[in-house]
Amino acid sequence: MLINLLMWINSQAVRVKSDDAGLLVNVPNLLAYNKNNKRIIALGKTEDEMRKQSPLGWKAWASLIRFTAPFDVKAFDPLIVHNVLRYYAYRASARLRPGAFGQWFGLLVDRFTYDVQFAGYESVPQDARDRFEDLLRKDRFFRRVRINNQNIK
Repeated sequence: MLINLLMWINSQAVRVKSDDAGLLVNVPNLLAYNKNNKRIIALGKTEDEMRKQSPLGWKAWASLIRFTAPFDVKAFDPLIVHNVLRYYAYRASARLRPGAFGQWFGLLVDRFTYDVQFAGYESVPQDARDRFEDLLRKDRFFRRVRINNQNIK
């Protein structure tokens, strides 16, 4: 199934919408990730929110967690931003196919299109944009990606 996602990004917030999946997310431009493998831990949550949500988990894992604004044009990390786009694609798929089998099946059959409006994308250093766009082109789950009305894939 082809799942369409719309994404609006600015320095303060990230908004993702998929009418196909009934998904609407509006979170601060903030990400917590594992510094060793750059895997996403939380999106849109502050350090204080994470500490309050899981005090014991925070105590055990805080040294591995890093926070960033993933769509900050000056600190743009292609792998992290690619992982954010994949995360929201999987989240949309999971809404359409709940349960473990549904999610596994979704990985086999679902593909995604992204239309992204990213304020300031042109200010991201060219080498970082090239690496990011190359990750998108190689990702078999993304059928089409447009950023600021420019076809990337």
